[in-house]
Amino acid sequence: MSNNPSLVGQQVNSLREAFGIALTELANTDDKILVMDADVAGGTGTHHFRSAYPERFIQCGIAEQNMISAAAGLAITGFKPFVTTFATFMLRGIEQIRLSVAYSKKCEIRC
Repeated sequence: MSNNPSLVGQQVNSLREAFGIALTELANTDDKILVMDADVAGGTGTHHFRSAYPERFIQCGIAEQNMISAAAGLAITGFKPFVTTFATFMLRGIEQIRLSVAYSKKCEIRC
């Protein structure tokens, strides 16, 4: 047994891994794509993106509300930020989406 930590959802066929791989492949054709992460890249599959494009991977730590506001600002300037975290941590971030994104009508929201 190894003492090295393992990534959550690292099975090749997991939805999390498929998400990270697809996002990385999409970024191959669009240099405006960024990934903003709330310290969960191993659990969302975005570790693939982080490895391929470290300069376009923004680690925001456990600050989902701030991450949403920063993503809104980046989107207004022409970037295409993909915000990644777990839904349970996003509850307070939803308010930021309402205030920073939807209320200003300057960004497009896609779910």
